[in-house]
Amino acid sequence: MPLLPAVLAAQATRTPAETALVAGDTRLSWAELNDRADRLADRLTAAGAGPDTVVALALPRSADSVVALVAVLKAGAASLPLDAEYPADRTAAMLADAAPALAVTGEGWPLPALLADLTAITVPRPLRPARRTRTGRTPRTGRTPRTGRTPRTRRTPRTRRTLRTVRPTRTVRTGPPAAPPRAARRAPSPPPTPRTSSTPRAPPAGPRAWW
Repeated sequence: MPLLPAVLAAQATRTPAETALVAGDTRLSWAELNDRADRLADRLTAAGAGPDTVVALALPRSADSVVALVAVLKAGAASLPLDAEYPADRTAAMLADAAPALAVTGEGWPLPALLADLTAITVPRPLRPARRTRTGRTPRTGRTPRTGRTPRTRRTPRTRRTLRTVRPTRTVRTGPPAAPPRAARRAPSPPPTPRTSSTPRAPPAGPRAWW
């Protein structure tokens, strides 16, 4: 069965942007919770926290107290939560009995004098979020039109067209030349009859009267 730190790290990998913790106005995602707990665990380990050690948590009920509790588990130590509403003598008795080696504290703890003999470590602040790029907009490739105006479309450059006169194709014949078209045929006129003065006239028919 995996331990809580491993489960938290796996959840931060699967859903890093989903909300993991809400405390008042503070909202942490799985990635932010895991990152702050890892950084605090590194500080605790460098200060001597580990197995067989106790770390006192002198924090009010907030998101920082949850981050500190997870960080102590990541460091392999035991935690001693201290309630700020407890009387001072009761808190002092708890510290004397558990003998913690370190204490995680922050602003808002009303009894700082009880932690004078302990090495106090504060909870790290959230890292500054990276600058987010604007989503939903196309990269600017030139002048971006203002909102409320119809963007002007660029004209497509016209290409010069070359006008060519297409000449009719001549047909080359390789056979004998074709005969010219025949004109409409007319009936031949008869040749004229030549007239000569030596042609004798035919005598009149029948007897001729001599009176």
